[in-house]
Amino acid sequence: MQKNMLKRLFAAMLIAAMALSLTACGDKKDAGGTDADGGSQSEQQPTALTKEEYADEFEKMGNTLTELQSKASDLEDDDVEGAKAILEDMKKPFADFAAVTPPDEYADAHVKIKAGCESMVAYVDDIIGAAGKTGDELTKAGESMQQHLTDAMTNIAEGAQMLDEADQQ
Repeated sequence: MQKNMLKRLFAAMLIAAMALSLTACGDKKDAGGTDADGGSQSEQQPTALTKEEYADEFEKMGNTLTELQSKASDLEDDDVEGAKAILEDMKKPFADFAAVTPPDEYADAHVKIKAGCESMVAYVDDIIGAAGKTGDELTKAGESMQQHLTDAMTNIAEGAQMLDEADQQ
């Protein structure tokens, strides 16, 4: 049962990585280094990334997830500890991308994508926490996993659509 759950998780993570790759920014023009008033962004909050830098960070996340998926496929079926370690590693690219400061044009879309990334981290935490659970506890964990995965996919898809709309303006 646990082997099948881990395989399903890795499949879901691959789907998430592919869904995220669909949101990659096609327009890699520089968003500029000044704010609307002409002042330097460095005088304000963290500097917003350019569209190209944002796309690069996004690609970096996708590449990391793909590498981890590859490592997961190389695991022995009964290597639960190895699977847990990979799962822990899978949380970092989502958390890192959620923490970037997007270009102003992508700010609203990034809110959605960030929520999706946070849901993926919660999903992974649920999977790790479900190890060894049985009966009602496992059922509850499964329901929580499903909700987090649904939230992640919904937010990522909506964020991707918003990115496309921002690029068309």
